[in-house]
Amino acid sequence: MNKNKNMQLIAENLNDKAYERLKSAVMNNELKPGERLIDGKLAEMLGVSRTPVRDAIMRLTSEGLVKSTSIGRYYVNEMGLEDFAIYYDMRIMCENYAIKKLITDYSEDNIKELFNVLDGFDAEPVTKESAVDVDNRFHETLIKLAKNPLLTKFYTQVSDQMNVYRFLINSGPYYNLTDLKDTNEIHKKIVRAVGDRDIGTAIDLVEKHLELAKIIIKNNFMLKLSEEST
Repeated sequence: MNKNKNMQLIAENLNDKAYERLKSAVMNNELKPGERLIDGKLAEMLGVSRTPVRDAIMRLTSEGLVKSTSIGRYYVNEMGLEDFAIYYDMRIMCENYAIKKLITDYSEDNIKELFNVLDGFDAEPVTKESAVDVDNRFHETLIKLAKNPLLTKFYTQVSDQMNVYRFLINSGPYYNLTDLKDTNEIHKKIVRAVGDRDIGTAIDLVEKHLELAKIIIKNNFMLKLSEEST
């Protein structure tokens, strides 16, 4: 009995490790959007059998990071401009809810936690990558503090799919370090508005901030397509 339990735990551990490694490869653009996922090749790369790899692919498919075809092939999901617009609209809805919840259930500790995240922007050295990381952590913390597990799960899934394309911000010319510093100041204004229980101002700032990010993604996306066509 104990032996069977141990074997089950080992199998579950392999499944989780394969899932985490493949998800990381998708998120870090090692496995690029549109790339086909072949279980045998991935199993060899990870040093495991095909079973944990297949389980990982199924999990990533359920999260929307991988898509399947009618003939049973799997590819890293690709998004177009319309998809980005939809996801940003969904993010705005989620963050507006979080803002309202934070003000309704006001806590000074929440305000301090949000400012602590933003203080990380000034850590040396400030790079584009570290600044984008602070940006993401701010929005994730905003959602987490709403203390709604379903919201957090949904937001994480949406963010994961969008973050596959994080390189469009990191490598594109339309969002430089100065822009990111301005973004951090907008974040501080959002937190101050929450601290003042000013729902209208906080929501307006969130919506303008995410609409700007949508435009930046669009510009970098169009530039990438233009470069690939030349």
